[in-house]
Amino acid sequence: MERSFSRCHRVVLLSALVTFSVQCVTAATSDSRENEIESDEMCGRTENVEEGDGVLTNPGEFPWSVVILRLTELGGMQKYVLICGGTLVSRDKVLTVAQCVQQVPTANLSVLIGVWHLRDRNTVSKQVLGVDNASIHTGYKLGSKEHNLALLTLENNVDESVTRVCLAASTQQYESNHNCYTVGWSASFINGTNQLLRLKTILLSDRTECQRDLQRFWHRKYQLLPEALCTRAEDTMDDDYPCSRIIGSALVCTKGTRDDPYYLVGVASQLPRNCSHSAVPPDVFMDLRKYTGWISPLIKE
Repeated sequence: MERSFSRCHRVVLLSALVTFSVQCVTAATSDSRENEIESDEMCGRTENVEEGDGVLTNPGEFPWSVVILRLTELGGMQKYVLICGGTLVSRDKVLTVAQCVQQVPTANLSVLIGVWHLRDRNTVSKQVLGVDNASIHTGYKLGSKEHNLALLTLENNVDESVTRVCLAASTQQYESNHNCYTVGWSASFINGTNQLLRLKTILLSDRTECQRDLQRFWHRKYQLLPEALCTRAEDTMDDDYPCSRIIGSALVCTKGTRDDPYYLVGVASQLPRNCSHSAVPPDVFMDLRKYTGWISPLIKE
């Protein structure tokens, strides 16, 4: 039995009150979901895609990066608002942070897939899919951001042409010779646009130093969570890099070169960059290598 769906939306980035049209999507999908995790040969790869300039990505460079949208009323009209980023981990599952979706009815959530530029009206691969279910980690705490993870089950499978990311194994370590990037959108439009961004990233092994830096930025009693992972930008972030980025952004790494598969290592829980501070604090991610026992069974459902 097949189901067909058709969605047309207008989307607004709330902080900038900028709307853009998302093309209508009509597709047919089977009621039987194909949720088995593919091998490395079928995930985390991009072919014939050049690396973008600076912090800007090119189309298709990180095709698993998605936008989480919330339906709201603005100016007497029903519109979708960008609330956070997410990452496609199977044909019908998206990983994001719990704080974005916990208080939002699933009927008001949608996922925008296949975009790299939120003002590009010509992207033919755009899909807007509703959310069937949001699995919030049972240990999530709003105040401390403990276990700040959610897995969204989409109403339908994404198109087979969309590549999902691989999931990092619990034992996998990433060294300085590996390619790691923070990938996501800015929290505001820059020069009238919002393009998918990437930042070459170093994983920090010294948790004490990371906590000390975050205490200077946030509060002297700040405690780094055991399941958290700290990163720093490998390159200097100049004035062109957005000061504020949306949570739910992905930390992805390869085991070698950029031509190797990308693995999802973390989901951004705190991205505290602030232009008013000369010292840029580390970014904080939920370390997914510590959550394989929670994620894998949900993906296979």
